[in-house]
Amino acid sequence: MSKPPPLEYARVEPRRPINVLPHITTALLTAACIALPMLIVILIVPRFEMVFKDFNTELPWITKLVLRISRWAANEYGWVVVFPLIVAAVLPGVLLDLHSTTGTGARIYRRVMVRLLLLAMLILVGIVIFACFMPMISLVESMSGSARR
Repeated sequence: MSKPPPLEYARVEPRRPINVLPHITTALLTAACIALPMLIVILIVPRFEMVFKDFNTELPWITKLVLRISRWAANEYGWVVVFPLIVAAVLPGVLLDLHSTTGTGARIYRRVMVRLLLLAMLILVGIVIFACFMPMISLVESMSGSARR
């Protein structure tokens, strides 16, 4: 009776360590893109509301909408409702980003995700700035017109 051949173990290549820097960068950028518009709405917009109340002016609908959202987010804890929704929207992308750690597809996905986040943040901040400064321009024009009379 012959002996069975000894088991041959496959040679296992050591795994390269995963570079976590792109994941950390994406997570920090996501947090900044979420936090910046919320901070503007909660901290800065109420100051504009006080100015608008002092001058007792008729506001455009977009300004009224931004002011309502600001009051809801700051006074009625709207951020508690918005934060889980944002996390639920971003979490699948972050998990997909962690799953696809290597290759060209992961780099392309990360670039697209970062650009979309930046674009969304710029659009939100732009809307808030436009909504707050549009009435300020009309206030300045009305004050300069009344000063000339």
